[in-house]
Amino acid sequence: AQAELALEIEADRMTTALFDPQEVEAERTVIIAEREGSENEPRYVLSEEVVAAAFRVHPYHHQPIGWKADLRAITREQLYAHYRRFYGPNNAVLIVVGDVDAEAHLAQIERSFGDIAPIELPPSIAREEPPLLGERRVMVHMPGSAPSVRISYRTPPVSHPDYVPLVVLDAVLSGGKAMFAFGDSPARSARLYRALVETQLASSVGSNYHPSLDPFLLSLGATVRDGRAPAEVEAALLDEVAKLQDEPVQERELRVAIRQTQAQFAYSSERASNQALALGFLTMVDDYRRMDGLLDELAAVTPADVQRVARAYLGAKNRVVGWFVPEGDGDGGGGTDRGPAGEALHVVPPVVAYYRPPERDLPISPTSVVRETLDNGIVVLVKENPASPSVTVEGTLRAGGLYETDAQAGLANLTASMLRRGTARHTFQELNALLDDVGASLSVYAGRDDAGFDGRALADDLGLLIDTLAEVLTQPSFPPDELEKLRGQLLTHLGVAEMDTGYRASLAFDAALYPSGHPYARPVAGTRDTVAALTRDDVVGFYRHHYHPEGLVLCVVGAVRAGEVVARVARALGDWRPAVTPEVREVPPVAPPAERALVRVPLPGKAQADVIWGVLGMPRTSPDYYAAQIANLILGRLGLMGRLGANVRDRLGLAYYVSSVLQVGPGPHPWNVVAGVNPADIERAMEAILSEVRGMRETLVSEEELADSKTFLNGALPLHLETNGGISGLLLDIEQYGLGYDYVQRYPSIIGAVTREDVQRVVRRYLDPERAVLAMAGTFPPNGG
Repeated sequence: AQAELALEIEADRMTTALFDPQEVEAERTVIIAEREGSENEPRYVLSEEVVAAAFRVHPYHHQPIGWKADLRAITREQLYAHYRRFYGPNNAVLIVVGDVDAEAHLAQIERSFGDIAPIELPPSIAREEPPLLGERRVMVHMPGSAPSVRISYRTPPVSHPDYVPLVVLDAVLSGGKAMFAFGDSPARSARLYRALVETQLASSVGSNYHPSLDPFLLSLGATVRDGRAPAEVEAALLDEVAKLQDEPVQERELRVAIRQTQAQFAYSSERASNQALALGFLTMVDDYRRMDGLLDELAAVTPADVQRVARAYLGAKNRVVGWFVPEGDGDGGGGTDRGPAGEALHVVPPVVAYYRPPERDLPISPTSVVRETLDNGIVVLVKENPASPSVTVEGTLRAGGLYETDAQAGLANLTASMLRRGTARHTFQELNALLDDVGASLSVYAGRDDAGFDGRALADDLGLLIDTLAEVLTQPSFPPDELEKLRGQLLTHLGVAEMDTGYRASLAFDAALYPSGHPYARPVAGTRDTVAALTRDDVVGFYRHHYHPEGLVLCVVGAVRAGEVVARVARALGDWRPAVTPEVREVPPVAPPAERALVRVPLPGKAQADVIWGVLGMPRTSPDYYAAQIANLILGRLGLMGRLGANVRDRLGLAYYVSSVLQVGPGPHPWNVVAGVNPADIERAMEAILSEVRGMRETLVSEEELADSKTFLNGALPLHLETNGGISGLLLDIEQYGLGYDYVQRYPSIIGAVTREDVQRVVRRYLDPERAVLAMAGTFPPNGG
């Protein structure tokens, strides 16, 4: 029924959208705010300038969002004319992926779309871009912290025979990616990381070959480390390009790059939405039928192919080089003020593409999960998912920020990151090579409450992943040189974050909501001062006192056999018995603020301010959690939907994004509203946000809102369990919070029992405007915003 409704909605939108003048004006404000939010980020501005320099004739010169002057000038009539010209069934692609009956669904599609008249297909406006006749350079100066460098080369589109060799070239530089899915997966054994991060020239580096319909760009980029110069980083990037041109890559390195790309392709295919995205994207830029042969195309790439395309496209005459150079000292001229309360696409013929993934046994139940406790206290959870070609390993330990002090802020994070930096058996780069060679990944991290780890591999490589995890957890060597490399990267990243409006608003909010000394009041990553002062002895001491098998939960999900997994984990970790008894620390109690608080953080050169309004929430184990979950959804968890999205964003056009965020954990995390707002509109936006909060406090939510929220939450759970990572995450929650392994079966009845009165009760109890914190960061008008 939901799928039929979705088809009906899309068919209706294809021909009968109204473009109401008032809604157009509200959306105009929102889109301008979106652009201004992007303009806050030097990396976005640099990327836009590089692309604009690379293309002068082709529409790729323009970012999909458009230029601010055009956004302000375009009329409702122009928008509506564009809609009538381009939106028609013969200029559309419909992709359906899931457990559906193809013939029945085709019949429903015919009923929904069959009577819509085709449009006259407009001619393409894309003009062929003339070749670059020499290097082009751009320079961006604006407030910021760390400089960055970007080098882009004009490269062919997906349909070109050289597309796949260039994909492999990109993987050689920075690791394999999933090609048609969002996100990246940088490999620390790849060339750029070793050449720039390992040598302490850059704090981060990567490359990307963006798939496109017409020739676009392959780009390399890096954030310059403190104390180094953009010219040094540019020279190092160009040196790596020259190496690809001068010498064929080694067969082993080529195999690794191809396997990484194939593995990422498999990982991204776990989600039906990613399968749909890839099929749709291929249909628009080439042919969806190519999907079946992509892995074979990758396997056929040779060292000679990579060298040939490097020579053909990565030449000096075919590149655009961009630098971002911060102006001023980047500190905003002040700290914290406290006061009282799409890519352009061408026309293609209509296509309906279908892919039906294998059926999966996704529901978690007491009989489908194997739970074993090893003699040393490790809890092992295993969920067999034979339909997946991959496996996920995830777990938690009692070693988060809860166990550090204010003076040592960032110690838990630094310790967790150092575990991967070398062991008694392998160096950092040897560990990277072990994992990267098979397209696997493993990371260790720390949060406010606990530390965690997650890893992913193809199912055949599970043994390697578990053995590497055991080595990292039990035999870290904390090499002094790696500590200094990591410290430098963290300091550079913290410097960049200090100029980020969202990050600074979040820090100010937490510091105002929680009392001094509370673990939730300090930043997980620490500050530049605290990170700079941490020693190797601090890191080693934290590890010895807090990394212990007792309290460790390890979850494995994928194409595995449970008994074999438990035996493998027991062999790898069963003998781990540290001499120190682990400390168990509870989250300190905290009360809501006694009165309203306002914190304003001035930052220079920011077109958009980030605003956070919120209160003290509840622990995950609170009986109020499920009613709060529904209240949060109705208020605006999904951003574009809910009351905040409908009023603050759509009707009033006061924010590009606005959403309600309910954070939960062992202790009372915040419940807040976050928004990106033009500084001149902050007061009006806050009035609108508080109006929605007060409305939920004063009046029961409607029966329709409650029913819709329950339907959404019940429908979202199976989607969450679509991937191995989603299953493992829920299993860890079940274990940590004692939810019971029949939780998935009980969940509909738990949600179903929430009443309108329950929703109002939790809103009144927690969302109290008189005991809330308002924090904002940005460039404010002279009167303070």
